Amino acid sequence: MAEAQGFAYDTLLRQMLNEPTVAALARALRSPTPEQRTEAANSAGAVAATPATVGSNALLLPFGGGEGIARVMFHAALGTMDYFQHLGRSMAAQEIGPVIGVAVADSERYLAHAPAELIERVADDYAARLVEAGHTRFQLVGYCLGGLLATEVGRRLLERGLEVRDLTLVDSIPMFIDTDEELAFEAIFVPNLNLDPVAAVFGPEIAAADVYRAIEILMTRHDRRIPAGAMGRLDGDPGLAAVAAAARRQAARPQEERLAAYAQAMTTQAGVPVGPELVPALFRVCRHSMQAARFEPPPYLGDMTYLRCEEQQSFGITAGVGHLAVPFWERVCVGTFRVIDVPGNHFSVVEPPHVQVVTDHLAAALRGPS
Repeated sequence: MAEAQGFAYDTLLRQMLNEPTVAALARALRSPTPEQRTEAANSAGAVAATPATVGSNALLLPFGGGEGIARVMFHAALGTMDYFQHLGRSMAAQEIGPVIGVAVADSERYLAHAPAELIERVADDYAARLVEAGHTRFQLVGYCLGGLLATEVGRRLLERGLEVRDLTLVDSIPMFIDTDEELAFEAIFVPNLNLDPVAAVFGPEIAAADVYRAIEILMTRHDRRIPAGAMGRLDGDPGLAAVAAAARRQAARPQEERLAAYAQAMTTQAGVPVGPELVPALFRVCRHSMQAARFEPPPYLGDMTYLRCEEQQSFGITAGVGHLAVPFWERVCVGTFRVIDVPGNHFSVVEPPHVQVVTDHLAAALRGPS
């Protein structure tokens, strides 16, 4: 449509991922001036009727939920609300309070933060934006890497004297691996495209068990600090040698070519064309988030609930390090720390039917005296 010509591709992409409805996109496109079109694309239907604070990069997206305590979900590595559609709608159906998704409005501004500073700077912004929106009581929900943001925003809200009734982390596993290996980042990223990380990144002939073993060996050998090229130097048995050879083949190709191949695989699998800008744009934000997630939060002076998935991933961000998450968050939490096991794995836990179990626990946390 002609109205779309005034938008940057990334703006339209983030609009569609955050509010995947024709009505929301049309509302953004029909804003009369370029400035208003950008504002509409970034905050169509935002929680507050007033504009965001100048300089804020927080996009607040409403899911409904009625009046009451503000129930806030924080984006994960992609910076969008695409994974949170089922969770947001299920929470809103409980009518306990307004359900708000916090996403990245402008990916370039997000990327401008140095990884070592990103979590704290973004948490400053998000906490201020929520306060500006007029909320004083909160339930904070952090899924995946969003657990770091939920915790840091919670800390800032408590410091302002506001009420954080509940902080719940849903299978939130920080980046325990520090690496310069781009193939590792790509393997963590491609499940977001509904692609198998082993087949897509290393090749369909490579056994997932061998890649998993390779990562475990490298984590032990390098004390979880895996240098670039380390996977291509592995040896010891035919399986590891095959992984190393595949890693060398892939590393010899430009990253742009590899990302284009993931886009093509996504197109083939979905049966609809994927724009060439889509995958690189998402990958840049995802990698930046993962680099920033090598973060050690200060002690959190409040209570915390951790919803732990019963099924462990065989590969991806949680593979081989999922068992480290509970001790990590238990060290951070100064108040009461609870662990509740929930059905599903890292991805299916926020999808039907398992998402209903998650939202039941979230509702239960808010029962009792106000």
